[in-house]
Amino acid sequence: MDDLFVEHKVTGWYINSEKIIGFPSVIESSINGADSTDRYYDYKQMIHSILNYKQEHGEIPQYHMIFQWNGKRLE
Repeated sequence: MDDLFVEHKVTGWYINSEKIIGFPSVIESSINGADSTDRYYDYKQMIHSILNYKQEHGEIPQYHMIFQWNGKRLE
């Protein structure tokens, strides 16, 4: 994620388009070209969210979780 960023194309007062930059070109075109019916669309949305968070807060938090199964449910 350190090599990735969102490129914003601004026209006037609003952002015209956004592209995720930093992937190898084949992956970059698949991710950036994804629309809501494409299988890469969810990845595109997740990556945008992560990179926007990083831009606003300066870092990406790391989460660690431990789950235990008690025989009936996760705790």
